Amino acid sequence: MHAPHHVAKEWADRYAGQFDDGWDAYRERVFARQKELGIMPATAAQVLDCLEGLLGPLAARNATAGQVADADGVIRVMLNLPHWDDFARSCLDDIIAASADSPMVLVRTRDLLTRLSRTAPSSGQKVLASRLRWVEDTLARDFPVVWADTASARDGRPTPDPPWVPGRLS
Repeated sequence: MHAPHHVAKEWADRYAGQFDDGWDAYRERVFARQKELGIMPATAAQVLDCLEGLLGPLAARNATAGQVADADGVIRVMLNLPHWDDFARSCLDDIIAASADSPMVLVRTRDLLTRLSRTAPSSGQKVLASRLRWVEDTLARDFPVVWADTASARDGRPTPDPPWVPGRLS
C-alpha cells in the first residue's frame, strides 16, 4: 500500500507477529477459537439448529413488509423483507449441498424442512417443497436403506421399497 492508506503505527503494532505464519494459519486459529466460544457452529447439526432458530420464527409469520407509523398513524417507513427464495438460497442451499454425502445430515435437513413447511406461509411453501424434494431424492438415490427406514419412522407409513437396492436390478 502507499501512503496515505497506511494504518497508523500504533494500530499496526497491535497486530505485530499475528500474521507471520500467513493468513490461512491465522484464519484457522480464529475459527478454532470461535468454535470454542460457541460463536461458530462446529458441526452440521449445530448449523441446522441455528438455521431452525432463525427460520422457525420467520416461517410462523406471514410478513412481507414491516411498517413504521408515526403517532398519527401515518406510515413513515416501509421495509420490504426478503422473499423465501432469498432465505432458501442464503440459509439452506449451502448446507443442503454440503450434506449430500452424509445421510444423517440429510435426514436432519429433511426433518428441518418438513417442520418449516408446516408453519411457513404460502409464499414459502414452493421453495421449501423444492428443497425437500431434492433432499428426499438424494436420500432415496444415494442412501436407499436410510431413506426407507427414516421415511417410515417419520411419517408413520409402512416402509416403502427404495427405488434401488444394491444387488437388485429393477
